[in-house]
Amino acid sequence: MDKRQFRLIRLPNNLIAVCVHDPGAKKAAAALSVNVGSSADPEEFLGLAHFCEHLLFMGSKKYPKEDEYQSYIANNGGSTNASTSFQTTSYHFHVAGDSLEGALDRFAQFFVSPLFSADCVGREVRAVDSEFKSHLQDDKWRGSRIKNSTSNPSHPYSRFHTGSIDTLEGAAERLGVDLRDELVRFYERHYSADIMKLVVVGHDSLDQLTEWAVAKFSEVLSKGTTKSIFGGLEHPLSENELGTVVRYKTISERYTIKLCFALPDMQAAYLVDPVEYVSSLISHRGHGSILSCLKRRGWATKVTDTIAFSVCDGFNILTIEVAATPEGFKHYDDITRAVFAYIQLLESRGPQEWYYKELQRACSVNFKFSEPSRAQDLAVNMVKEMQNRFLLPSHIITAFKLYRRYDVSMISSFVGLLNPDNFRIYLGARDFGSIECTEKEEFYGVDYRIDRLPQSLVRDLHGELRFDELHFPDHNQFLPEILDVQGPALPPCMPATEPTLLKLTDAVEVWFKRDDQFLLPRGSIHLYIENPVVYESPLTRAISGLYTFILNSIIQEEVYGAIRVGMRYEFRSADCGIQVVVRGFSDKLPLLLETILRAARTFQADKKQFEMYLNQKQVMYSNMRYIIPRDIANWNSFYLGSSPHWTFDEMRLELENVTIERLQSFADCLFDSTRVKMCMVGNFVEEDALAAASRILETLGTTPLPAYMRTSACAHDIQPGTYIHQISAPDKDNINSAVSYVIYAGLADNWRERTIISLLAGAANKQFFAQIRGKEQLGYMVSCLHLLLGRGGRHCLRLLVQSECSPVYLVLRIDNFLRLYREQIANMTDEEFEILISSRIQINQRKPKGINEEACRFWSHIDSGFYEFDRPEAEIEELRSLTKGDLLEFWDKYINAATAPRFARVISQVCIALFGCLHREGATEFTLEEVDALVNRMSLDGASKNLDKLAASSLETLRQQYAEIARKAVDSGHSTKSHDEIANVCQRLTAKPLTSSPSHIKTALAMAISAARVGYNRKTAGDISHYANIGMTRTRNGSWVIKDCLVFKRTQPLLGLPIPTRKLVPKY
Repeated sequence: MDKRQFRLIRLPNNLIAVCVHDPGAKKAAAALSVNVGSSADPEEFLGLAHFCEHLLFMGSKKYPKEDEYQSYIANNGGSTNASTSFQTTSYHFHVAGDSLEGALDRFAQFFVSPLFSADCVGREVRAVDSEFKSHLQDDKWRGSRIKNSTSNPSHPYSRFHTGSIDTLEGAAERLGVDLRDELVRFYERHYSADIMKLVVVGHDSLDQLTEWAVAKFSEVLSKGTTKSIFGGLEHPLSENELGTVVRYKTISERYTIKLCFALPDMQAAYLVDPVEYVSSLISHRGHGSILSCLKRRGWATKVTDTIAFSVCDGFNILTIEVAATPEGFKHYDDITRAVFAYIQLLESRGPQEWYYKELQRACSVNFKFSEPSRAQDLAVNMVKEMQNRFLLPSHIITAFKLYRRYDVSMISSFVGLLNPDNFRIYLGARDFGSIECTEKEEFYGVDYRIDRLPQSLVRDLHGELRFDELHFPDHNQFLPEILDVQGPALPPCMPATEPTLLKLTDAVEVWFKRDDQFLLPRGSIHLYIENPVVYESPLTRAISGLYTFILNSIIQEEVYGAIRVGMRYEFRSADCGIQVVVRGFSDKLPLLLETILRAARTFQADKKQFEMYLNQKQVMYSNMRYIIPRDIANWNSFYLGSSPHWTFDEMRLELENVTIERLQSFADCLFDSTRVKMCMVGNFVEEDALAAASRILETLGTTPLPAYMRTSACAHDIQPGTYIHQISAPDKDNINSAVSYVIYAGLADNWRERTIISLLAGAANKQFFAQIRGKEQLGYMVSCLHLLLGRGGRHCLRLLVQSECSPVYLVLRIDNFLRLYREQIANMTDEEFEILISSRIQINQRKPKGINEEACRFWSHIDSGFYEFDRPEAEIEELRSLTKGDLLEFWDKYINAATAPRFARVISQVCIALFGCLHREGATEFTLEEVDALVNRMSLDGASKNLDKLAASSLETLRQQYAEIARKAVDSGHSTKSHDEIANVCQRLTAKPLTSSPSHIKTALAMAISAARVGYNRKTAGDISHYANIGMTRTRNGSWVIKDCLVFKRTQPLLGLPIPTRKLVPKY
């Protein structure tokens, strides 16, 4: 059924490549994997492999321009990325099909003659450092680092892999060597054609793809096998690590239990795949599973297991992770007993051939009837598996997608590895009571301790364990039986580009499209059950969230067999109702949907369930304070842009008023009066869609929602002006700040302006990234996007930056970028303009690759309220009529503050910067207000001084001010620091850095002073507006500072809901 053709070749330099001819592909792609990763980092330069990955993008001898590769890809409708893992580094791109040769030529030079220019080395090391620091408060990264750092110290697995300015530039400075020289030495030693695998995908013939691959990559030098070998090393979990429990502190309130088992290299076992067989049982979520057993006790909400590496020579690690409740965490030993009880069950029952055959059948039909993957996904996935040295050439395409051979002995041997003598436990929580974490991890600063496992637990694990609820999964009722394809009703000249409206009443709206191009036994159903009670207040929003949270847990046990077959579902609360999505094999899709809806209608709250999930929901809302500043700023932009919209704090507080009776009452009435909107796409006929709609209404027992009750969230029409909302980041230990800078443009129904802003945002994103992240090194997370804030609202240009810099300083740099970018538009050559237009047209010409993607595209147009199914064609028509003058006219009408008649922008600032830096160094007695006041005084006193010199001289003032505040805090009992501790903090505030980079305290201080100067150097704005009457204050440059978001939003008009672009006329 796969129309693609594959060819495996070995180049003269021993590089192995697969060329894939995809006749229908509009996009082309390539991926190259080098069998070297962070395991090859020299001990003196941790993170060097990752740093090398960054630098390969920065020009080659043939293409010396720093952004040549990325510009070429972006200008031809594509994107690029790369990643460094323990034993591999992978690079990939996708691009317009006709541009593949040029992309390959530039890509190949990464591995032939990279420049590693000194200027790029100096700047990109800060990008690596910024990437590292963006994860400092992320518990997943912190937990992963603890697993590394507490493993066998003689194994490279234990090292710090990301890299930082200190482990790279600082290390070079301490050793008296040049970092670039070390980088070149690493590249020349390890980057060999012999350990490279390449995949090229395109619509060109196999002969043409082969010719390009050979011509462009044969220049890569062959140096023999240069990958890391671990044959002589002990396992990362050696005897010293096994039999221990590692406790480590988390940032957020979460309770994590991880059981890590030492495994040998499992790559050779892929024909049987015992790892996946056992994994499917341990992570099963249906009746009789470990998770089901733990949920009934109120101990856990999730159980997963992961293999550390899909490709790794010499060793591997299996991790069983339990997301525990607070009560369950107290019973970590009993949870461990439950896991081992299930392992004992697997041992005593032995491998089950019927279950293996179910897995085999599920994988076989999924592979045989899989939807075509995108060129980039195919290339990336294939090149990763090709590094498995045991993989037979005939299995490269299928790799781990199939179960090939049932082998009782191999499966039993693998289960035998999961024994009480071959594991260690990791426990992650914010607090361990009387147990003190006495050690501190070097890079992330994680507090931890290591102890031997309690003897009582070890003794029990070696004995017979029994939990009556545990048993093998039931036979899978969701395995598809009928795989016939309906095919199109009539052979059309071209596939239909939109669904048909079959039925439109007060109760239901039914859209349908029969699959007429992919011809697979698959389908997708999107469902929106409208009921405004879901979102009418923070209380009902909190209750609906809790309801869907509990219901998903109930549903999971009933339909997990569908997940094992590759089917997927969603059940969640949306703006004004419930959103349900099911997709997968058409034979079982109605059964899956009916099972979900019946559970929703017959929901009965269990007291233990209610208490467990209520607590989990409260914890989830509480943990929102620890999301990264970028996400806080971004969320705030959406909050300010539409109503109703409730904050996480508001919903968390309302949860305290939720009782089990209130929840049950909500569930009982939720579907009494609704309006159902449905779109069915795939291997069905019209009668199937109409019958499904009838069954939905019958199962829910619903009556039509009265027209007067049909409401929806609406977008605010932000009035002209500049509005700033400063958010003090809840996580004071996060050193990053963020800015979401949103400029409002035309209304959503102005198709021409939408086309222009989409075009401008796509082009500006590349330049914004190059300027802010590349040249100015102001942050690792940088983007410029076109978005719509609220249904039927205005189009917006949103520029987003997360950085250690002051957010006010970031705003100044964004302002500067916008000024310069207008000049770039004005100076754009005709050829550059044509490339820009052509790139956007290529994006709009992209066809869906499968039924699911087509269904999602249709649903986005239905859900928007515009029903604009012909949007890509309409946008292409608009693009072809545009001139450069149109772009400038639009820019001056909306984006250019000096000329825009109704210039409106909202800036959300998540503020850490100087305040966060001070607290990180231990100056916790400083309040945000004291820091602001101090900076303003410094700015006024040194108005005529050079900024850098002023910041340097102000460090002493900062130290003196802190010493005074800290001593007062100690005297008043508000601080427990000793005088020696205060003196140490004072010393750190003025200490010189280890590297040639400026002190982060000095840099933050300079930026804060710079931002303060802006206010005093601008002329005072005109008359005070009425916004002052609602508590808003005006800055000296005329911006309004929002004090209360809700009060501000009430002053901004609401826009109406979208008007359909067509008359909705049902077929029946």
